[in-house]
Amino acid sequence: MVPIPNCKKNTQMKIGFLGDICLLTTDLQDHNHQEVIKQFSGSGILPILQKNDLNIGNLECPVPGKHRGILKSGPNMKGSAHVMDILKMLGVGIVSLDNNHINDFGAGGVAATRESCTAADILTLGPSNALTREENTHIIEGARKIGILTVAENEFNTVDAENRFDRARDPYQIVSQIIHLRRQVDFLVVISHGGNEGFVHPNPTTRNRYRAFADLGVDVVVGHHTHCVQGMEKYGNTLIFYSLGNFFFPFSSESESTRTGYCLMLDLPEGAQEIGYEIVPYRQCDSNYRVDPLEGEALKIFQQDFQELSAIVKDEERLHKEWMSYLKRYRNFYIKNAFPINIWPYGLLKRLGLLHLFFPKKYLVLMLDLIRNESHRGNFTQTLVRYLYK
Repeated sequence: MVPIPNCKKNTQMKIGFLGDICLLTTDLQDHNHQEVIKQFSGSGILPILQKNDLNIGNLECPVPGKHRGILKSGPNMKGSAHVMDILKMLGVGIVSLDNNHINDFGAGGVAATRESCTAADILTLGPSNALTREENTHIIEGARKIGILTVAENEFNTVDAENRFDRARDPYQIVSQIIHLRRQVDFLVVISHGGNEGFVHPNPTTRNRYRAFADLGVDVVVGHHTHCVQGMEKYGNTLIFYSLGNFFFPFSSESESTRTGYCLMLDLPEGAQEIGYEIVPYRQCDSNYRVDPLEGEALKIFQQDFQELSAIVKDEERLHKEWMSYLKRYRNFYIKNAFPINIWPYGLLKRLGLLHLFFPKKYLVLMLDLIRNESHRGNFTQTLVRYLYK
């Protein structure tokens, strides 16, 4: 096994899990990197994380160097190399690259990101695709063996070394990996990147997927991608944390809900005791480059909100109601992106050779994303059903 850097050797291991981490080159336009690092070094979360044996984060931005962005829907997020300074201060020993932005600059950008992480003594897991099997798994050797598996929903992240975008993974491959890894370890943690951005509840598909992971023997599921906090539940003997929210995401345009997140601390015992956990909520990049734990009234409000979010996860009727409300809000988004023109002009435009003017590549890649991505596809399908048969 590859030794884990920045990991203490104890019989009972304490591992911290961090949400989305991103520092873009555009984030440094108003401040130089020395000022960013100086501010971050005063973060109140650092002394807490530094007590852990290992910290694992989701590196949401590639560090691609001079590689060019790929054709995709959404922004190509170019990470600054100085994000490695952030990771090292956090004591991060492993980062997941299984997310929807890691391939924004192609296979070359992914390779460059791995090189930067290796130079910083940080192990990378993912991105995974239909052909890879071992790149997104790792076993931490100690008094007990801890398996880590990273997965992500299919967007523009599933690509091979030749930049071929036909390597989307299907759920059955993930099932196979879980079964295979479960046999080798004492504890199994799945880190999953998926769900609907800005939605404070897991959609039914996400919840069912994570519960299926539990039924296969996963001990803990840790989710992110939504950029906001979602609830948690204990399903059988499995702990499911649906979304940790952002950990370090300085976008000035981000909404209020993205400023709050939480670190998950897992206590993995040497014997047969249950896995212990602690949630440490914080405020991140609130007009600065710091991550500071919540205190006082802000902490009390978070705890109340988190308890409510977690209660909704386990309530079929309430969760369905929240999902229907979400679909109603985004109805126009899905409809307008599916039908930019009426059907009857289509034949005329085709005969005149003008279809490319109305269906440019940018539009087609957006459609690809809406149809291929599991969360978007589920919402799109339900939106069309409700639109046609209301």
